[in-house]
Amino acid sequence: MLSECVEALVQSSSSVVVDLTFGGGGHSKEILKKLDSDGKLYAFDQDLDAKNQVVGHRNLKFSLSNFRHFGRWLKFYGDEQVDGIFADLGVSSWQIDAAQRGFAFRFNDGVLDMRMNNDSQLTASDVVLHYSYQDLVAVMSEYGEVRNSKSLASSIVDARVKWKGEVQVSQFNALLDRKYIGDKNRYFSQVYQALRIEVNDEIGALKEMLQQVEKHLKIGGVLVVLTYHSLEDKLVKNLMKSGSLDGKEEKNDFGQGLSPFKRVGPKFRVASEVEIEENNRARSAKLRVVEKIK
Repeated sequence: MLSECVEALVQSSSSVVVDLTFGGGGHSKEILKKLDSDGKLYAFDQDLDAKNQVVGHRNLKFSLSNFRHFGRWLKFYGDEQVDGIFADLGVSSWQIDAAQRGFAFRFNDGVLDMRMNNDSQLTASDVVLHYSYQDLVAVMSEYGEVRNSKSLASSIVDARVKWKGEVQVSQFNALLDRKYIGDKNRYFSQVYQALRIEVNDEIGALKEMLQQVEKHLKIGGVLVVLTYHSLEDKLVKNLMKSGSLDGKEEKNDFGQGLSPFKRVGPKFRVASEVEIEENNRARSAKLRVVEKIK
């Protein structure tokens, strides 16, 4: 949904916009095509590999930073309010496709890592080796909705006694092969998602980012977000609908809602069958757009 995202985000050639998830630079590249010399694009990503994808452009300022800090950077740059904010909450292709990053179970080699920021201390291997049984249950059930989270956590605690040093993807996959229920790929995906979210504090970072959006959008500015699983989508939907992360909209004395946002277009858009055929990862994507109205 590249074209839909960019079309919703860039309202004029002089727009000042933010790409919170630079990744491989695909969205930023298309955004820059629509900006003239007065336009600006502020891009953020915490992954050093993303920085290495950056190509110099007069309209672009890139910051190697988690998007939870984007408000501080906008203040530093002197553009505290912008015309558009975009976030693609999916994992970047090169992160998934690089066996050494440990994001994907399909490679069955490398260390169980999953850090989006290589300078971070906590890895998925650390979680598996050192979290208590109770904490493992919480991670698997809350972030992966793993149905047998208690049984899985118990098996991890038993197995790790024999694991030496960093946990290999192959070791962890062998354990999951004995524990999965239902569809194997879905089960593995849920477990790996849970670990990835925990390692990168994805929900905490998302909450901090979303809480800054209203402050940093101009009246008439738009927020454009692509989500990929229910946990993040619920937070985004709540903010866009009510102005708060819990979904509770404040009302005035006359019972009128005080949400600062108005939906643009349908509740959400999904990828076309053609796009899904070309990129299977788009099958779970939801695109939501709102405008700041007050």
